[in-house]
Amino acid sequence: MALDEPKEDDKTFDQETFKVVVNSNELAMIGEVEIDYRDSGWGSGFVVRAAHGSTCG
Repeated sequence: MALDEPKEDDKTFDQETFKVVVNSNELAMIGEVEIDYRDSGWGSGFVVRAAHGSTCG
C-alpha cells in the first residue's frame, strides 16, 4: 500500500470522500476487502480485512 499517482492501466474506485486506486495486475488478488484507517493510543494506520475474516494491518 502506498500513496502514488494513478497509472494508465490502474482501476479507480470512488468512495465517499476519497478514491482507491488499484494496480490492474493485482486486482484479482485482492478479492473483497475492507480497508479502514484507525487512529488510537496504540498508533495509527490502515487495517485491511479480507472477505473471509482475517485481518492484517
